Amino acid sequence: MSSKKWLTGYLILLIALLAGVVLMVVLIDPFFHYHKPLAGLFYTLDNERSQNDGMLKHFDYNAVSTGTSLTANTKISEVDDLFDVDAIKAQFSGGSYYEINRNLETAFDHQDVGTVIRCLDMAYLLDDKDLLRIDMGEYPDYLYDDDLWNDTKYIFNRDVVFQRCLPMLLEAAAGREGGITSFDDYGYWMNGVTFGADEVLGGYYPFFDPPPSPGLTEAEAENVRENVRQNLTSIAAAHPETTFYYYFSPVSAAWWGLTRTSGDFFRTTDAERIAVEEILPYDNIHLYLFSDKTDITTDLSNYKDALHYGDWINSDILHWIKEGEGELTPENYEERLAEEQEFYLNYDYNQLFDQMEQ
Repeated sequence: MSSKKWLTGYLILLIALLAGVVLMVVLIDPFFHYHKPLAGLFYTLDNERSQNDGMLKHFDYNAVSTGTSLTANTKISEVDDLFDVDAIKAQFSGGSYYEINRNLETAFDHQDVGTVIRCLDMAYLLDDKDLLRIDMGEYPDYLYDDDLWNDTKYIFNRDVVFQRCLPMLLEAAAGREGGITSFDDYGYWMNGVTFGADEVLGGYYPFFDPPPSPGLTEAEAENVRENVRQNLTSIAAAHPETTFYYYFSPVSAAWWGLTRTSGDFFRTTDAERIAVEEILPYDNIHLYLFSDKTDITTDLSNYKDALHYGDWINSDILHWIKEGEGELTPENYEERLAEEQEFYLNYDYNQLFDQMEQ
């Protein structure tokens, strides 16, 4: 009997502990799977794939700034001031067009979204329309669906319990004021980062002119159309009341040089033209191109690598969009794309090495 009582007591204790874990995770909910933040706790925003879905479902906002890591330095306070909105930032570092669009659809399912500001990475136009970046780690699909059974992966997640919930309770007990990481700081990567030609070009050999490179095959071109239609234009067609600001990121001239050297230049510009021609017919999409700001793209002090620019460029982009600067239209897009191609096809990329200090 004593062993039976012991076993019964052990089972009761185990059930009580498990129930306590369930209650703690569901009530605190550090990934916002069930509800918005509790007033008395501080929530650190630092896990885009795990937290963005919950934020888009449960936070209060009427505008979304989104894209890859190129948008992480966007100041939402600046978005709010310039566009007179109450915005949320939901960047997905390395995220495909499909991933970003899927989360925008979540936003529209849960909030009245009047404004979307979205950065378009040109290289991702060539992706499959349903691509998810599983190469970046396991995707937390259990946080994206309504299946309660697979929530065990969240509720009994060791990191969620011991690295999130318990520290949050201890911080609250120590008197830390409740709140969340500001959207200006969420994903912000400027601190401690070095910019300049040494960072961008370090380890690269001089650029060279490759053999003539082909453009897209018809199959590749159709893949681009499917990607754009599914992940860029369908959502605008479904929400004509919303204003979408799309822009191609102003990557550095070094990126264009690498694209030319690799033989992908015309494939890239072909994909860009297809995307532009697919997007422009939509009246509620404003599409911007900033690659012609060559004083910026050829000055590598603006970049930490071939793609990523400093937060001052993020700020410039918001002002350019607000002012309508750089917008592509049915009347000007052919000339502007031709000028872009002419410049980056014929630019002497090896002069970029003159900016190096070493």
